[in-house]
Formats: sequence, C-alpha cells, structure tokens
Amino acid sequence: EAVDVPVVANGDITDAASAQQCLELTNASGLMIGRAAIGRPDVFAQIKVGLGWMDQEDLPWVQEYDGNWENLSKTSKAFASRRWCWDRYVTLCRETTGLAKQTMQRHAIAFSKGLPGAKSVRTLMHELSDVDESAQAISDFLKPVSEG
Repeated sequence: EAVDVPVVANGDITDAASAQQCLELTNASGLMIGRAAIGRPDVFAQIKVGLGWMDQEDLPWVQEYDGNWENLSKTSKAFASRRWCWDRYVTLCRETTGLAKQTMQRHAIAFSKGLPGAKSVRTLMHELSDVDESAQAISDFLKPVSEG
C-alpha cells in the first residue's frame, strides 16, 4: 500500500499455507517461488489449488487418472505429479535446448528427492550413458506405486 507499483513477495513460500500467510501479511500483488520448486514444479499447482485459484480436477496429472486420483496414496500422488512434470520437462528440453546429460542428472535427483527409493536414481543416472534411456528410466522410476 506504500507504493504505486505491484509488489511481488518471495521467501520461504513452500505450500498453500505459507503462500496464504505471505499474502495476508504483505498484501503483495503476487508471489515468487524459488527453492520450493526445485524438484517439485507441481508446487505452483498445489498452491493454486490450496488458495482456491484453480480446481484440483484441472491439473494435468489428475486428469490422467480419469477420476481415480483420490484412490491414490499420498506417496503415489507425489510420484504421479512429479512424473507428469518430468515428462513435460523432457519434452520441453527436446523441443528447445536438447537433453543434456549433466543437467538432466541434477534435475532427476531433485525430482526424486524425498521419495522412497530416491537414492537409486543417483546410481541409475551413473549407470546409463544414453541420455534418452536415462530420461525414460527416470520416468519409469516416477511411476506411482499403484502402477508398479
């Protein structure tokens, strides 16, 4: 309110609750997400849903489950949303800069952080030399538990 330009707030915004608190305390026009998005690009959607800015049913990874999203466990939902984001990341890389092994390794480790079996991703990335094979292996790793 002290300035005539839009103000964007950032810092420790990691979920809908912290986003809501930030907006209430600052009256900012918008939010910027940094570290919380590393490996969790679905955090933007989670915040939008949590703040009521969009419906969960509109999320692309939820739509892939054709009404069965609520039947997935919390862990399977984390795998499913990160898998959708991973596959999108790979597609966008192929369409723009190409897949770079080293960059993809960093992202694969970030995308799998906190998930069961995540340590195996580091091993997998070192064992596979073909970049396309590596991209597919990470996508396969991120299959929700209910998909095997």
